[in-house]
Amino acid sequence: MGSEVKDSSSTRLRAEGLSKTFGSARVLRDVDLEIEAGEIHALLGANGSGKSTLIKCITGVERPDPGARLEIDGHDVLGDYSTTVAHDLGVRVVHQEAPLIDSLTIAETVGHHRGFPTVGGLINKRRLARETRETFERLGLEVEPNALASTLSAPERAMLMLALALGNGDARLIVLDEPTASLTSGDAERFLKAVEVAARQGAGVLFVTHRLGEVFGICTGVTILRDGEVVRRTTTAEINLEGIVDEIVGPSVDRSSVGSKAVPARFLAKRSDGGPVAGAPATTALRAENLHAATVDDITMQVEAGEILGISGLLGSGASELCGLLSGAAPLRSGRVTIGGRDLPHGFNSRDAMAAGLSFVPGDRLREGGIGSLSLLDNITLPNLEYYGVSRRRPLDDFGTIVDSLDVRPPEPRRPFGTLSGGNQQKVIVGKWALMRPSVFLLDNPTAGVDPGAREDILALLRGLADAGTAVVVHSSEPEELSRLATRVLVIKEGRIVAELKEREVTERGITAAS
Repeated sequence: MGSEVKDSSSTRLRAEGLSKTFGSARVLRDVDLEIEAGEIHALLGANGSGKSTLIKCITGVERPDPGARLEIDGHDVLGDYSTTVAHDLGVRVVHQEAPLIDSLTIAETVGHHRGFPTVGGLINKRRLARETRETFERLGLEVEPNALASTLSAPERAMLMLALALGNGDARLIVLDEPTASLTSGDAERFLKAVEVAARQGAGVLFVTHRLGEVFGICTGVTILRDGEVVRRTTTAEINLEGIVDEIVGPSVDRSSVGSKAVPARFLAKRSDGGPVAGAPATTALRAENLHAATVDDITMQVEAGEILGISGLLGSGASELCGLLSGAAPLRSGRVTIGGRDLPHGFNSRDAMAAGLSFVPGDRLREGGIGSLSLLDNITLPNLEYYGVSRRRPLDDFGTIVDSLDVRPPEPRRPFGTLSGGNQQKVIVGKWALMRPSVFLLDNPTAGVDPGAREDILALLRGLADAGTAVVVHSSEPEELSRLATRVLVIKEGRIVAELKEREVTERGITAAS
């Protein structure tokens, strides 16, 4: 981008030479970005490309490195810029996951964000309810103002955040951070129509999405980041979907498969309780037939012993729900799940699945993966208290196995789980479920939010377990990760399997395009 200055009244965002360094890591390098009034501009890139950091700099959460230029609606803000200043200048953000307080009513949520109308120093509840209804009616929605925010569906939560962002027409720059990821195509279409209305009213829109079809539907400009740098800045008229995927993924390189890690005997040896043993002869380890649930719609699949099956799908696609259904953590409406030739009973739960030989690592590490106030040792024993009993040596031996295999730091068995970093928490979670000696190891986004070193340790263990005969099923939001790890990938979209990639088809580009 040149340094020519345009009429500031029409430019909602101008960033020039924007860089950001954390310690010795430079995550953004000389990024230029400009958005005009009325423009919807797509910001694209793989996970880790720098999109989130760029958004934080634009919205005042992070301060760019010295030497950058950042203007919001004609105001030079690189002095005392903050989230408060950004909001005062009309910057609004709609996040992928709406940060609502579930215990507040919808009306109270609106009042919390916009201010409460008062009469004589008291909240005017009648006026607040009317303004709440009007807020939603602008987007074609009807709500009950006194309903709790916790009762809102994912589409309704997204629409509420958009309504709050639009305000009373005072939004100058709207940043949309994958807001449609959890929406169905119909809900997303309605959401995006509201965005187009905001743009026509003069707001500039920065739109982050992995749904590339949406880019061509509403965006005029595209900026693509890779490894913290702008690799392409163009218009939607000058690029096609294949060109975008090529820029996101980058040049074809030899990404070798994840190396396997020698699996300690303690992960594989048969227990005295008769638990399942990895390394069984090749056979169908898991089969699911005609599964139906809230999002999942008639999915049939199977995985063989020793196979690593990848599951790919955007947030809200049904991929995470599928993991919950297979593990018994989420209820099936209909369908059948078979593990090792054993049909699970109708309405089976997690304990039934565990008894059949399935271990499950849930996607929500903080709420479902471990108990922060308990020690690492206590967290390890929870899945199988019958096995550990009152023994002091067994838990310590198994903790040592996890430490040696996954490099847990610090290796302190009495340390509270909640004091570990996210990556080390995840290592403990993966390790404790691997210690169940499963015949099927099911993991929902096991490397989300962990550092690269922890990620490689986890993936190497999964490869080692598969080499020893365990059937491994991994849902991951990282196509690059699945391309290196999986031998076969199922792509889920709107609750259905839309693609099955095998052997040479299992590439980062292929998974990205299908998703």
